[in-house]
Amino acid sequence: MTITHPERTLSLSRVYNATPERLLEMWSSPEHLNNWWGPVGFTTTTHEFSFQPGGWWILTMHGPDGRDYPNRLQYHVTGPDRITYTHYGDGDTVHFSGVIEFEPVSTTETRMTFTMIFPTVEEKVLCVDTYGADKGLTETMGRLADLVACSDIRRPFVLSRVFNAPRDLLWQVVSEEKHLARWFGPKSFERVRCTMDLRPGGLYHYCLRAPDGLEFWGKWVIREVQPPERIVFVVSFCDAEARTVTHPMAPDWPREIHSVFTLAEEQGKTRLTIESTALGTDSEIATFDQGRESLAGGWGGTFDLLKDYLDTMAS
Repeated sequence: MTITHPERTLSLSRVYNATPERLLEMWSSPEHLNNWWGPVGFTTTTHEFSFQPGGWWILTMHGPDGRDYPNRLQYHVTGPDRITYTHYGDGDTVHFSGVIEFEPVSTTETRMTFTMIFPTVEEKVLCVDTYGADKGLTETMGRLADLVACSDIRRPFVLSRVFNAPRDLLWQVVSEEKHLARWFGPKSFERVRCTMDLRPGGLYHYCLRAPDGLEFWGKWVIREVQPPERIVFVVSFCDAEARTVTHPMAPDWPREIHSVFTLAEEQGKTRLTIESTALGTDSEIATFDQGRESLAGGWGGTFDLLKDYLDTMAS
């Protein structure tokens, strides 16, 4: 892009570990935009969205101080290698025109240039000095970089431990109802109920009671069974009738998590590995990514209970 009036522009380029198609995808739906648009500390609510020439994005940006900033964008060009729009604030005053360009620099990397063109030098200065537009642009592009790091945010959660038990025994303990009722769940939780139908399309349905008396229902929808080495299942919170529900304490937690139990023999013992991958929206996947430490603690405690149960079986 040739900038004819550089004194009226604010422009920033950054190389992303993503293809142009992936970056365009991050611009083309509110499910993505709501997760990265705006400076650090801001959140976004989308009221209307139509990513096409002449279409509108009507949104409210919520500042960390609680102040709301109504905005309207009208799109003119929507890809594949360029996006242009006119940005309006609260009212009909044109604040700036936006131009986003995608330039491949390798098979896996893209340089994205984000340019804001203001009607006058004075409006540019006002936007920078009053609203911190230069800092906001830098932080916004940084948030996008964090979100498109798919290899990081979408990587599965994996936890593995070696148990002093033969594989056939451990298989029974992780797949049979009578055993799961003795150990599965977080530490300090009471196992109230569980039923297992171990077959593709079957269900493990369970209820756990927290120390404060609150009950949590969950289920595994069984996808694949390969005795004695592998179970593939999808984990969800549910109700007493096994209907999928949102996490009762975290509504943005993924409603479905693809999970795999793998059992491998290791010098007379057995290594049990749990691998979990979030399914759902980018927002849900981001929430899952932020919860990895909690997952490690929860599954670590559950594996402790499994070890203790195996010890009682051996004694």
